[in-house]
Amino acid sequence: MKIKDMFAKKIDREIQGVIIVGQGEDANVSQELEEYVVTRELQKHFADFYSAYKKGIAGTTPKMGVWISGFFGSGKSHFLKILSYLLENRQVGDRKAMDYFVEDKKIVDPMVLADMKLAADTPTDVILFNIDSKSETNGKQNKDAIVNVFLKVFNQMQGFCGSIPHVADLERRLSEEGRYDEFKAAFEEEYGDPWEDSRQDFDFIQDSVVDALVSMDFMSEAAARNWCEKAVEPYTISIEDFAKRVKSYIERKGNNHHVVFLVDEIGQYIGDDSKLMLNLQTVTEELGKECMGKAWVIVTSQQDIDSITKVKGNDFSKIQGRFDTRLSLSSANVDAVIKKRILEKTEPAAQTLRVLYEQKATIIKNLIVFNDTAEKKLYASAEDFAEVYPFVPYQFNLLSSVLTSIRTHGASGKHLSGGERSMLALFKESAVNVMNEEAGVIVPFHRFYDALENFLDHSHSGVIIRAYDNSYINPEKKDKDVFAINVLKTLFMIKYVLEIEANIDNITSLMIENIDDDRIELKGRVEEALKVLMRQMLVQKNGSIYVFLTDEEQEVNNEIEKENVETPEIITKVAEMIFEDIFPGKRYTYPVFNGRYAFGFNQFVDDRPYKANQNYDIGLRVLTPWYDGSTEDGTLRMMSGQSREVLVVLPNDAEFLTEIQSYLKIEGFLRKNTSTQLAKYETIKEAKRVEMRERNQNAKLYLTEALKEATIYVNGDVVRVNGKEVISRINEAIGRLVQTVYHKLSYIDAPMGEAEIRKMGKKNLWIGPSLGDWLAMGKGIAWQAMHNNPVSNAFIVHDLKVISETAERLGKREDAARYRRQLAATTDAYIKKFVSKKGIVAKDYQSAYIMALKFVLPEGELREMVKKNFVANIRKNGLQTGFFATEHLLPLLVEAGEQKLAYDVLLQENCPGWMYQVKCGATTTWERWDALKPDGTVNEEKMAGSGENMVSFNHYAFGSVGEFYYQYILGIRPEKPGFAKLHFAPYPDERLGGVSGSYLSVAGKIESAWRYEPDGCHIRLATPVEAVVLLPDGRSENVPAGTYEWTVKRP
Repeated sequence: MKIKDMFAKKIDREIQGVIIVGQGEDANVSQELEEYVVTRELQKHFADFYSAYKKGIAGTTPKMGVWISGFFGSGKSHFLKILSYLLENRQVGDRKAMDYFVEDKKIVDPMVLADMKLAADTPTDVILFNIDSKSETNGKQNKDAIVNVFLKVFNQMQGFCGSIPHVADLERRLSEEGRYDEFKAAFEEEYGDPWEDSRQDFDFIQDSVVDALVSMDFMSEAAARNWCEKAVEPYTISIEDFAKRVKSYIERKGNNHHVVFLVDEIGQYIGDDSKLMLNLQTVTEELGKECMGKAWVIVTSQQDIDSITKVKGNDFSKIQGRFDTRLSLSSANVDAVIKKRILEKTEPAAQTLRVLYEQKATIIKNLIVFNDTAEKKLYASAEDFAEVYPFVPYQFNLLSSVLTSIRTHGASGKHLSGGERSMLALFKESAVNVMNEEAGVIVPFHRFYDALENFLDHSHSGVIIRAYDNSYINPEKKDKDVFAINVLKTLFMIKYVLEIEANIDNITSLMIENIDDDRIELKGRVEEALKVLMRQMLVQKNGSIYVFLTDEEQEVNNEIEKENVETPEIITKVAEMIFEDIFPGKRYTYPVFNGRYAFGFNQFVDDRPYKANQNYDIGLRVLTPWYDGSTEDGTLRMMSGQSREVLVVLPNDAEFLTEIQSYLKIEGFLRKNTSTQLAKYETIKEAKRVEMRERNQNAKLYLTEALKEATIYVNGDVVRVNGKEVISRINEAIGRLVQTVYHKLSYIDAPMGEAEIRKMGKKNLWIGPSLGDWLAMGKGIAWQAMHNNPVSNAFIVHDLKVISETAERLGKREDAARYRRQLAATTDAYIKKFVSKKGIVAKDYQSAYIMALKFVLPEGELREMVKKNFVANIRKNGLQTGFFATEHLLPLLVEAGEQKLAYDVLLQENCPGWMYQVKCGATTTWERWDALKPDGTVNEEKMAGSGENMVSFNHYAFGSVGEFYYQYILGIRPEKPGFAKLHFAPYPDERLGGVSGSYLSVAGKIESAWRYEPDGCHIRLATPVEAVVLLPDGRSENVPAGTYEWTVKRP
């Protein structure tokens, strides 16, 4: 069965699609009255209206205002028009308006019918008008705009001139004296054309008017000319005088005569203008006071009176009192009218549709689905399906929201003077589009666009019109039914509607055209269409939402797209979002001793630090899909192992990055463009501010999800964390890193507070477990922890020297004196505790010798004995130092006069030693002296007490020998701070043959070289500053900046 054969009335019959107030040809009026559907809601509205209206017929009432509200397309203009026919009891052919209601039994309550007949039998002048179309072009600027329009239509109703009030006053005076017809005849005789056809051109007919008035002896020529001059001056009338004029007219008519002003779209006309609202209030108040129910004002508005007066802010309580009758048309009323007047089916068709639904119910329920929060009505039953077919129930409410929204946002303007585009017409025309299709076809939402197109402004319709000419969107040059353009129409329709999200799934549901459609295939087509539309800049994507762009929005978007946002700026924003919002913790709290120990960590995103000057031992690095380094598993394992970082590798989905990029582009655009530059786009700019916030929220949401799904590397391995939330996942990973890097945390069996520390230091020393000279050969971690006191306390002595001198330089003499006293006490305590009278330190512990010589022992006999024992220890035991002592070993040997021994240690090729590493192929210094075995294999042996092998092939500790290279081998040291003066004292050794090097100081580049020749050692210096020169043969001299050479003979 074809769809057109299903309807009780022909679907393609002529129906007035636009309700135009003021248009009333008999044929249209007859159809309107005959097909007008009085729903249950309208039954009540008619009852309420006539109950109020009869009070002015049977007696008097000051409450003579009726406020009819309803959304755009709800039928309020149609209701107003029907009221006008009924109050006038208009004659249409051989029937009167009331006959349609009585004979067709549109009203079921006999009491209401009685009230309606009473009103119909009361002589009434009905003045029906759209206030916007009757107002002058700039009339709204005038605070008396509403009374001027009321006067205009009141004059026109009486047959007087509406456009020139002065002329209307003349006509009224002539009429009251019974000479109006005489004047019209005299004028036509003088001028040649009828008065009604000529009066609007008053400026050009004044002579004929004067002649007519004089010829009928109504005025003297002088008086007539004087009147004509005044007639072209501005006209003013008080609201009180207008009301009295209406009252006078009613009284002259007698016989309980009524005048009814029916005003369409008063709310739209008033807008936010409180002056116009005050004008309406006063007009209504005065008419009520003067006429006492014989003159009525009935208005329509999208908003109800309470909300519109509340918005205006002033006291409009009086107008609320006058408009005591308030009628609100709901969407249910529209639905009922459409179902009855348009969609009513024949019984065979209804039965066919019920059977079809029962066969396909499950398919239909799975086909049309919406995934946002607002409820969308779908088919509730087979009866429901038959009643609304070929439409879907959600379309009634959604279309009413569309009509309201496009009007609110300026997408439709023609209805203001051309009437209201009714929901009835939109459904009817959309049904006509599919009338020749077979059962099963349903109307997709974009079909309503075609019925609305002529009522849209060009900034919207122009986008769609031009899309037909776009070869990317419409490659086949079709003039209708282009799928991508149908998607574009759908997006336009729901652009300003809050009740539905324009996401892929919802758009797909709106595009369903047949109950047998393949939803998955259709969704794919929608996705492809959206990609094309986005590439052509007609649609933009905000998160999961797709947005139709007007011409102005496209222009703004093009400007936004030109904004240059560099990748580092985007990554910085990502870092801010992660480290301030999603994972805001700045320290990891070790979960023992009530969280006493907390560890800061460096924060990175890709290769960018979040904050400058981060120098923690551990780090957290998040790698985004835009990271330009290697993301191979092996590389990431190596990175996490060597850099002491937790690596959080995000999935390869850059959605959050593109959202942030869009956010930053909009931010840049809005920052650069002032309101002056974009005055006409202020609304779009505000929308962009909202979009910017939404994109920021979307980015945060997507980034949070990415962090939940991220792969996490710690200590060279992919970790399986137990937590599901971002904070718990990352904290667990950092905890594992902390346990590895600070692997002696487990040694702490009790936290030390200030009191405990002071107790342990009561003899001016720190006596207790502490870290030793790390990774010294043959000394396990446990041994060093118990024998490190001579090393750690040497640092305390050094710290006291530094802080006492600092206090002195800062002028804090009392502090300086106190620290010097503590320095003396700690130095004495150190010597008594660790240095024997024979100069043996800590039972001949090599590292202790070095630390005592470097930081503790003053010049004197004891120091010389310690120095002698230290040299003996080196000769006997060779190199045995670890992290702390190695830095000072070779300089102390040179300063002890043991230059050759220092070179012996430096150049020895056995382990431990630097040349052992070179012999093994090293190009960087290792963490352990024995990181590689002599056979070239990695030393997997665990360090005693640590449980780890601790092998790094690039480490700073033993690399501190580099300082010895330039200070002693090259001889470059500062004589004064900042190399204001150079101390040049090289220590050559013939085993090296020759060396050269430079040091880039703040004073400039210093170059040093020496080489052995047959005649001795040739030494060269290039210095940018004055220098003290000490040569190996004992010579010394001061030289200014320059280049110098010396030869030192072999001893």
